[in-house]
Amino acid sequence: MQPIFAEEHPEEYAVCHTEIIQIGAVVLNDKNEEISSFKRFVKPRYSDYIDEHIRLLTGITIQKLQRSPYFEKAFADFLEWCNHYRDFTIYAWSANDKLQLVHELKLKNMPTDEKVEYLLEHWQDFQKEYGTLVGAHYSLSLEKALYMAGELFDGKAHDALFDARNTASLYAKSRDKEKFLTEVKRIKEMAGNDEPTTYSIGSSIDFDELKKNLSN
Repeated sequence: MQPIFAEEHPEEYAVCHTEIIQIGAVVLNDKNEEISSFKRFVKPRYSDYIDEHIRLLTGITIQKLQRSPYFEKAFADFLEWCNHYRDFTIYAWSANDKLQLVHELKLKNMPTDEKVEYLLEHWQDFQKEYGTLVGAHYSLSLEKALYMAGELFDGKAHDALFDARNTASLYAKSRDKEKFLTEVKRIKEMAGNDEPTTYSIGSSIDFDELKKNLSN
């Protein structure tokens, strides 16, 4: 997300604090296999530069975005891509992306037609769902959640498509409850060691809650 600076655009900032600069998503079939992907860079409307922190985090420069579409076109393309698939549900890591989308649609004066309403109504916070599943005491980063499931983040962090692919991988793994429980048992053994793990797993997971959730 590229910040909208209040001193430069006070009215726009009052509606939405940031602008989307990349969109990434994948589609899984009923076997939880990736069958399609979508990625677009998005040119910000209210900035002619990328904030240094965002540039260092994502590697995205304003030069890279010069020929990219504005949000209105990029989101229309994304919506069209989504509607190739019937009865879809979006699983995103945290509720932040949905909140950003709602605010940016308002900022850009874009109508919320039936397709947009369907997308928003079928948007799930997988971070929250996964946290409930493992009995986490606080919101987990995607990297930590992957580690807890015995995986490492694949690809470049803060790239929208890689974020989507890693979320999809975690989603698929959590659906195979027998294998997932086996992996969690291994993690519990690791957490019981005297030597602390990188992510302090033992203090992150309520394993009794996890067993209860998996048995449901």
